[in-house]
Amino acid sequence: MGDGVHSGLGAINRIRSTLVRRKDHTGLMALARFSKSVKAAARLEAVRWEDDGTLAVDATARLAVGPDREPLPLLRVDDRLIIDPAVTGSFLPAGEHVDVTDELTHFTTSLSLRNRETGVEWHCLWGSSPELVPLPGRNRYHLVARGTGRLVHLTGDQPTLLDRGFWDVWIPLKGLGASRKARLGSDRAPAVDPLCLPMLPAIGRHPVIPYFTDTHSNLTLDVGRRGKRLTTQLVGRDVSVLPGPRPELRLPIAAPCTGTPFPAKVLLDRESGEQITVDVQLRARTGRAHLPLAALTHIPAGTWRLSLSLDDSPALAAELCELIAGRRARIGPGRVRRADLRTTAAVTRERGRPLVTKHLEPLSRCIHWIFRRAAASKTDHG
Repeated sequence: MGDGVHSGLGAINRIRSTLVRRKDHTGLMALARFSKSVKAAARLEAVRWEDDGTLAVDATARLAVGPDREPLPLLRVDDRLIIDPAVTGSFLPAGEHVDVTDELTHFTTSLSLRNRETGVEWHCLWGSSPELVPLPGRNRYHLVARGTGRLVHLTGDQPTLLDRGFWDVWIPLKGLGASRKARLGSDRAPAVDPLCLPMLPAIGRHPVIPYFTDTHSNLTLDVGRRGKRLTTQLVGRDVSVLPGPRPELRLPIAAPCTGTPFPAKVLLDRESGEQITVDVQLRARTGRAHLPLAALTHIPAGTWRLSLSLDDSPALAAELCELIAGRRARIGPGRVRRADLRTTAAVTRERGRPLVTKHLEPLSRCIHWIFRRAAASKTDHG
């Protein structure tokens, strides 16, 4: 290996090349242990759904070392940056420094989605730039890449066409002779969680439900309701009322302006035990799904408990508020609260017509068949 190749290597590989040339086996073993401890670390700073159905994220990424994932420290000496000698002292002689000043511009990151089941990887739109962030101590810094990307992109020349499944979010990082990947989400800003809203499907696409995994709390997209349900995503989120001549409920669900009306079921019940199911259409308004109360004008007068079902099973619904029905449907002051999950009763009434939920249909048919057989048996013996 010539000197030109050696000097063009990244910092870690350049150190390895130096130790190989010196035949320093002890130093190579120490460098191997250090290289194994170098990981990529990412932090999710912000997430937002835009009006056109784009899921945008802001994130930072850095190299971390050691079991505590501490930032890789750099030291400024005059106008140059070197790796802190406290790090390199285990495999390089005292006084020998590793200059990384010219490598800062080659510190790059990207953003990708990986299907957990098939291994298919989708590279997302992403832009980042490196910056030096101060560390405690004099002239100490660490290198951070700060960027913005689009996980789901429905418009433009390269729309995101994700198949149904679980898509994990990754940030690959290259720099200082290391190439690592980090899952995004476990380290995140406090304001991120309430903004991870599900999205209703646009034309010809699946609904997208962002969530954080149970084990490591990393960000994953459930595309096409592979394991999650839209209804359960309403639980614990705030619902607001838009007053006016045509009041609407503004739901905590993202809805692209390019999307079509989304079918849903409103389930109404009151203390007398009467229950009604109404088919409605959710519409997109300024990036959110809205439930027009005008669709509930034919409900008998009185106070009803309003729940919403967004999935195929009407037996699973999220309670939203109390509805005051009369000449026109309205929400009383202070009646809107955070959505709560509940299981609806088995038998409901849809526009005055009895309706048995699909969970009880097989049982009802079985009971009906038993009674018919019993009646036929009595006739035969009679």
